[in-house]
Amino acid sequence: MKDYILEATSSTPKVELKVSPAGMLLEGACYPENAVGFFGSIMDWLKEFTTEVRKPLEMNVRLEYFNTSSSKCLLDLFEAMEGYRAEGGEVVINWHYCEDDEDILESGEEFSEDLSVPFNLVSY
Repeated sequence: MKDYILEATSSTPKVELKVSPAGMLLEGACYPENAVGFFGSIMDWLKEFTTEVRKPLEMNVRLEYFNTSSSKCLLDLFEAMEGYRAEGGEVVINWHYCEDDEDILESGEEFSEDLSVPFNLVSY
């Protein structure tokens, strides 16, 4: 299994999916024209990781903006991580937000309420 790295664009975040040390990073703005297509590669990597590698996994999300379709895809991604945890995998999600960005903080709070995985709100 290989790492999956995408550089940020004006409408998509930087993506780093690493096998060793295991970790996921989404950073930047997220409003791709086709959110399902954009997140499809991330979901494919996560599925392979959770079936083949099975290491503890930490996800860091540091988005400055995301649209509604990306929000649904993020929830799907978080739910996939929840499924991995239910099968015995170790998972933690760190939701980073600028301390004066109430919208991103509120989004993180809403995601955390819907999930049973460890979900940390981290201000910067």
